[in-house]
Amino acid sequence: MKVEEVAWFAGQLYPRWNEQKVAALVEHFGLDPKQKVKHLSRGMNAQLNLALVLGHDPELLILDEPAAGLDVIVRRDVLESIIQVINAEGRTVFFSSHLVHEVERVADQVAIIDQGKLLVCGELEAVRQQVKRVLVRVADAVDFAGVPGLRRVQGVGRQRLLTIFDYGDQAQAQVEAAGGQIVEVIDLSLEESFVEHVELPS
Repeated sequence: MKVEEVAWFAGQLYPRWNEQKVAALVEHFGLDPKQKVKHLSRGMNAQLNLALVLGHDPELLILDEPAAGLDVIVRRDVLESIIQVINAEGRTVFFSSHLVHEVERVADQVAIIDQGKLLVCGELEAVRQQVKRVLVRVADAVDFAGVPGLRRVQGVGRQRLLTIFDYGDQAQAQVEAAGGQIVEVIDLSLEESFVEHVELPS
């Protein structure tokens, strides 16, 4: 079957089908409507699938690893199309991916799941801010074990890098009470925060 035939067939399955939108997306992706689907590359297939799932104007769009296995350029086009749908139409998109840095580009609410267990769920910025790295200067041997939310301590000599969950005034006070002079509090990306949530403390 050709691209245009697959699009026509899909349209027969839905009473609410936006033929113009599908045609516009096919053109946007640079797909040839006359080309046979079996000759499409993996990236082209992903683009065609995205065009088809948007064809019936779904209120909820569920995408599981939509950009997996695609090259960087095609992956960007797919993600940009998702962003356009969200911004232009206010659609709800449930987006599941192991490519965390790409989730960060499109999501406003995120959840981290590890081995079937929900570890954290909330607004993107709140999840990112949940974990901090705190660079401290120390004069002597210190023990930060009493710092609430402490995940790990790295470094030797005069500096230590602390990873702390729910860093705030209490943790800051405990770091200073233990003999650490705070040099910098470092924000994490969503990907770094993800690693800290799922990785066992060292």
